[in-house]
Amino acid sequence: RPTQRPGVVVRPANPRPARPTQRPGVVQPTQLRCRIGSSVVPRGGLLTITGSGLSGATVRIGGIVSPVVSNTDRMIQAQAAGGSGAVTVAAGGRRANCGNVRVMGR
Repeated sequence: RPTQRPGVVVRPANPRPARPTQRPGVVQPTQLRCRIGSSVVPRGGLLTITGSGLSGATVRIGGIVSPVVSNTDRMIQAQAAGGSGAVTVAAGGRRANCGNVRVMGR
C-alpha cells in the first residue's frame, strides 16, 4: 500500500472520462441534415430538400405539414401546401431546420 505524503494530491493516470464504445450489431443513428433547393416556391409546387438521413421524414413549412411526394435518404420533394416560414424535417425522433421558404400564390 503506497503512502501519501502530506500536501501531495494523487490523481488518476487518465483524468478524462472513457469514451463510449460501439457495440457489435448496434447501428448508430444517421445524423439528420437538410437544406432547401429554393427560397421561393409557388403554392402547390414542389419544394426539393436535400441532405442526409431523410428517409421516412415528414416535412413542415411554416408549421404546417406538407405532403411528401418523393422520399429517399438524400432527397425529399414536398408539396408547398401551406404558408411561408421555416422548413423543418423530422425523422426517427430527430428534427432539423432546413431554411426558410416563401410560398407564393393563392
